[in-house]
Amino acid sequence: MESFSLISNYEIKISGRYALFPPINNSNLAIQHNILLIHAFPFDSEMFYANFSDISTVSVLSELGTQFGNIRVILPDLPGFGRSESFMNQPYDLIPYVDVIKEIVDFFDIKTLILGGCSMGGYIALEYLHNHPNSLDGLILIDTKSTADFEEQKQNRYKIMEMIRISLQRWSKLDNHAQKMEETHGTIHEIRNYLENLYDKIIADTTTTSNPQLAEKILTIMKRQNPLALIHALGAMAGRIDNSDSLQKFKKPVLIMLGEHDSLIPIELAKKMDSLALNATLRIIPNSGHLSNVENVEIFNDRLVSWLKTAIFQN
Repeated sequence: MESFSLISNYEIKISGRYALFPPINNSNLAIQHNILLIHAFPFDSEMFYANFSDISTVSVLSELGTQFGNIRVILPDLPGFGRSESFMNQPYDLIPYVDVIKEIVDFFDIKTLILGGCSMGGYIALEYLHNHPNSLDGLILIDTKSTADFEEQKQNRYKIMEMIRISLQRWSKLDNHAQKMEETHGTIHEIRNYLENLYDKIIADTTTTSNPQLAEKILTIMKRQNPLALIHALGAMAGRIDNSDSLQKFKKPVLIMLGEHDSLIPIELAKKMDSLALNATLRIIPNSGHLSNVENVEIFNDRLVSWLKTAIFQN
């Protein structure tokens, strides 16, 4: 994968990676299909790396790229996550994140876009659809939902935000926009407990028992994020709107994927999105939780490639 970076209008550096299928060195060649996937909270773009480095998937995507036009997969790090710099001010909805994704789209001069995301990434993709309704050729919703938070859920996010803010302030780390979670995880027990409790909800028990190395890697990614990014993202998610209506109006193909053991997104919500979208495909990913693309790469990739073949390239 190749790296990219840009300076956002928010005066922060946004970074990420991208891959071309088939692999090509000539940057002047036209890209027919662009797939941009937004990571979950509290992760970064690495959560998608295995999906697009898998040998069989690379081969299939390269064949599709040769047959139907070159494919580019773009994996950004949201502000404050991965290698991207944090927002300087607290977002109170998802609009700043949508703005950043639009800047990436413009940076790559994208004309045809399939946009997707996991969990919070899915919220942002749906908000992007709401604000740019005629700009997408497809939508990929992974372990996410189109509805807004209930009041109790909002208040819980606000309480966690305040807990993290007070904890950082106590340790004089509140204004450090470059720090990583691992610098505070070992010393601030409130943040450590929050992350470990969240981790237990995200990962399926089958993943923990069958692939402890992967489970440990997932926790490592969570621990390395900027704590300020958590505060920013929690506030933005709490303030997001219900985008079910935007999903219902979208006429292009939609792929909805949900982990079989996802404890955060009930199957009823996935089925509701499937019934709302005019051209939807719902796929349940077995032996996986809230990170279905990470926990079961093989099946997830198979479902993704099948949808691309039938709904996008051969449509």
